Amino acid sequence: MISVTVYSTGPSCPQCKFTCKRLDDLGVVFSVVDITEDGREGLRHFLTEDLGYSQAPVVMVDGEPENHWSGFRAALIDLIAARAAEERAQADAVEAPLDRQPGGEHATTYALDPSASGSRIGVLLGR
Repeated sequence: MISVTVYSTGPSCPQCKFTCKRLDDLGVVFSVVDITEDGREGLRHFLTEDLGYSQAPVVMVDGEPENHWSGFRAALIDLIAARAAEERAQADAVEAPLDRQPGGEHATTYALDPSASGSRIGVLLGR
């Protein structure tokens, strides 16, 4: 599942608000970290010095160094929303068993067992 973190400078940041609203409107699950809170000096240093940003919010996707940006970037948010929707659709397709084969006979379908780690295959019987 996609992981999105919005590093914000608090409720008075309009671009932070726009970013969070668009993510929310498009159904993207995300977390917000207020970098102005006490104890966040190291995080502020990372975002400004290491990544080079001077504008909020900074949006990090999947915690990967190459998947981040700063400011309100609607087109990038839309891409993330499309990716999240695709992942949900794929997960739904794996979980939805086929109940019957043509001709009315019971079908056996195979799907990844979401409760197992790794790639164990579970058998679902349509009845």
